[in-house]
Amino acid sequence: FMVLICLAAPLFMASLPAWLLQPILTYKYVQPIMRVLTRPLIAFVIYNLTFTLWHIPPIFRVFLYSELWHGALYISVFATTCLALFPVMSPLPEVFPKLAVGKRLGYLLAMLIAHFPLAGVVAFYPRPLYPFYQPQVFGLTRLLDQYSGSAIMAVSLLLTVLTGIAITFVQWLANTEDASHQPDTKHPDPTPEPVVDDPVPT
Repeated sequence: FMVLICLAAPLFMASLPAWLLQPILTYKYVQPIMRVLTRPLIAFVIYNLTFTLWHIPPIFRVFLYSELWHGALYISVFATTCLALFPVMSPLPEVFPKLAVGKRLGYLLAMLIAHFPLAGVVAFYPRPLYPFYQPQVFGLTRLLDQYSGSAIMAVSLLLTVLTGIAITFVQWLANTEDASHQPDTKHPDPTPEPVVDDPVPT
């Protein structure tokens, strides 16, 4: 889960060339759908709903014992994470614009906070939420594996969001510095008119 969300999807979005996506995402039947799906609120809800649903124990059990649903889990998590990243990492900003810097920072913080309820339930539930799952590493008990999974989720998301905030701030700082060095064409410095001496009468 967390490798897809915190590493694979951001790197994938950062490496996508615009020339490759433009003919696909600007196709007349695709662009209107993508414009709706990449709206910050809609992308936010789709991603968090998908992430939460896959953690519901009965649904978790289905994907655990079915290769088909196991694949559907990872595809859906990866796809919805990429969708949720569009407002901050759009590879086609002229078609699907990024949020302004302030809103981008708020969006990233909201993405982090939205995981707290699920992480809290997994971390503080007194019994194993997934009793059908047997940990395969380090001889962990089900409950200890559940607690460690919650800690990994929280820390990896925190580091990812902080990295995104740092990158956004550095980009904003660089853009501000570049703008400050550009000449002000809207309000040019007034050029004094040349003084012309009165003609001497002859």
